[in-house]
Amino acid sequence: MTDADRKKYVYIVYSSKHSDFVSELISQLKQRGYYVKGRDCKSEISGDAGEKSGCLIAVISKDNINSEVLRDEIDKAKNTYVPLVPVYAEKVSVPFKLTALAQCRTALNLYAYSDHGLFYKKLFSLKPVADAKPDTDSAVGNDKHDEELNTKIKIEPAKTEETAESVETDTKETNCDNNDKQRGIKHEEAGYIRFSDGMYKGETKNGVPDGEGEYYYSDSSTYKGGFKLGKYDGEGEWTSKDGNKYKGSFRDNEFNGFGEYTYADSSIYKGEFKNGKRNGKGISTSVDGDVYDGEFKDGFRHGFGTYTFADGSCYTGQFAYGERNGTGKYINSDGDEYEGEFSNGEFHGSGVFSRLDGAYYCGEFKNGKRDGIGVFVKSDGTRFEGRFADGEINGYGELSYPNGRRIEGYFENGEFVSESNPTENKEKEHKKSLKSLFKKK
Repeated sequence: MTDADRKKYVYIVYSSKHSDFVSELISQLKQRGYYVKGRDCKSEISGDAGEKSGCLIAVISKDNINSEVLRDEIDKAKNTYVPLVPVYAEKVSVPFKLTALAQCRTALNLYAYSDHGLFYKKLFSLKPVADAKPDTDSAVGNDKHDEELNTKIKIEPAKTEETAESVETDTKETNCDNNDKQRGIKHEEAGYIRFSDGMYKGETKNGVPDGEGEYYYSDSSTYKGGFKLGKYDGEGEWTSKDGNKYKGSFRDNEFNGFGEYTYADSSIYKGEFKNGKRNGKGISTSVDGDVYDGEFKDGFRHGFGTYTFADGSCYTGQFAYGERNGTGKYINSDGDEYEGEFSNGEFHGSGVFSRLDGAYYCGEFKNGKRDGIGVFVKSDGTRFEGRFADGEINGYGELSYPNGRRIEGYFENGEFVSESNPTENKEKEHKKSLKSLFKKK
């Protein structure tokens, strides 16, 4: 058999885990008149069929991504200029040692096709596969080669157990042709490197992005800026598939340093980041017009800051994990003011609430309401000093009027009840009735 004849073969390297698909692929190739040879990654048999074939189809899975056989066949194809078509049977993370695989622009994601008919339509439209088809539709010699292929490919049940070392990434279907057309990128344009999740153009080192570059992901997210050993590093601009944008400093693939994050709804944060989250000092402006200027921790308002609401209300004080916690001062849109302790966004603890008309309450609060011992003074000078519960005068206290009149005793829901404890009076009456009852007996 001449080398010219050999170049009409499609060579397949695969894992027995996906033997059902490989059998289907062989059948589809044969029906279209292709000669087919193949090698299981677990096979120790090696030869020169791959390097003398017209096209190498590498069926990639977690089971063989780190296989020496897979790397050997891909290296042979690269060294002998045999076109490579990677077919990802499942989501995998491509190791650095397979740079030829990562850079290949003809990759197909089998797992993204619910209809295999569409997959084969795409596969047979690829130039490397089309060029490997024999000039004649006759299947001369196919029976012999099929027999040879079948002796080497032993169909085994697919393995369902996955090893603990399996690493799965969030790669999605890479419809590179459409994305490239939208961005005006041609496959043959110099400088673009194809990875399993998108395309990169820029400086590289050892086959990975390093220096300044641009990365276009298949899900439409983008990054432009500095890279170091394949990770975002330095100044850059990132845009998510949902329209969120970040412009600023990166380190180790995370937002780190000073930057500006603009959300899809037009809310903006400008300030310090650490490990991908808002950490340090910054200013956050919501789409409703609320503004927070202060400290952040792990993405939350945390520490000292000022929160100004769109209606003019304002709080200045301490925050803990997004809520007003600690001491602070709050002024509402009507001009009423509270200064004291907060818990989970509510007045809680000791504080002073002052109204614009001059009335004020100084004392204890619980869950946003007057609760405990306190002093309440109305704008006309009426004064109550005593116990409060659930926002109302409840319990013992003294009520003083501007004309000098004074009432001392027990109150319920703001109303005077008696000079003595009504509960104690009821207990005394109950004891009296019991004594009289026993006397009658």
